[in-house]
Amino acid sequence: MLIHLSTLFTEIYEQNELIRNDNRIQLKPTNQIYKLYYDYLKDAIGLFFRDCYKDLTDNIPFNQVEYNFISNGTDNQYLLQSPSVPLTDGLFYVGYTSDSSITYTEINASNYNYNSSTNVLTITSPSQIPQNNIVYIASYVIGQFNQDLSYDEIMILSNGMLIPFLQEQQNRNSLLTQMVYGGESKIYAQSSHIDSVHNVSEDQYDKVISMINLYSYKANPNNLKDLGGNAIYEFSN
Repeated sequence: MLIHLSTLFTEIYEQNELIRNDNRIQLKPTNQIYKLYYDYLKDAIGLFFRDCYKDLTDNIPFNQVEYNFISNGTDNQYLLQSPSVPLTDGLFYVGYTSDSSITYTEINASNYNYNSSTNVLTITSPSQIPQNNIVYIASYVIGQFNQDLSYDEIMILSNGMLIPFLQEQQNRNSLLTQMVYGGESKIYAQSSHIDSVHNVSEDQYDKVISMINLYSYKANPNNLKDLGGNAIYEFSN
C-alpha cells in the first residue's frame, strides 16, 4: 500500500530559532505569526524550488479568515459568516483588547466553543467581555508540503526564510534613522548598524546558495554531478 507522506510547515518553522525568538513577532496573535512565517517561507520557496528535487509548489498554503467585533458588554455569542465561514478543519485564535491597547488577550480554547452548523462561536470565559472592547477571531490553516521533505531540504528552506527576515530588519532600521536620529554621531552609529545588518543578509543569501549547490550535488537522483536541480529538470524534459 502506498503511504502518502507530507511535511508540515511547522517542521520548517521550528528550525528557525532566530525568527521564533523575535519578541516583536511573539506579541502578535498566533494566526498572524503563522501568516508572517508563511510570507518568509514563500521567499525561501522562490529561491529553492527550481533546484529542489521535490515539488515545492505542491502544497497546501497558509489561509485564514478574520473577524472583528465590538463587544456590547452582554453578548457572548458571535456569528462567523462574513467575509466567509470558518475554514474546514481550521484552527481558531480568539482574543480581545480595548481600543487603547495594542495587544490581544488570548482566550484559551477550553473557554470557547464553535458550532459549525450555525457558524456561532460562544465564549464561555470570560462570558462578558467589557463593553467597547474589540473581539478578534481568526480561523486559519497553517499549511504543509504534500511531499516528504528531507532534513537538508527543510534546513535550506529554514535558512532561506532568514533572508527576507534580515532584509526586513535592515529596512526597519533605515526608516528609524530617517525618522528619529538627528545628531551626526547617532546617525553614524545607526548607519554602521544598518551596514552590519545588510552584510549579514548578504552573507545569509550566499550561505543558502552554497547549501543549495551542495544539496544539488549530493541529492542528485540521476547521479549527474555538477548539475543543479533545475539543470537536471531541464535536461530530463
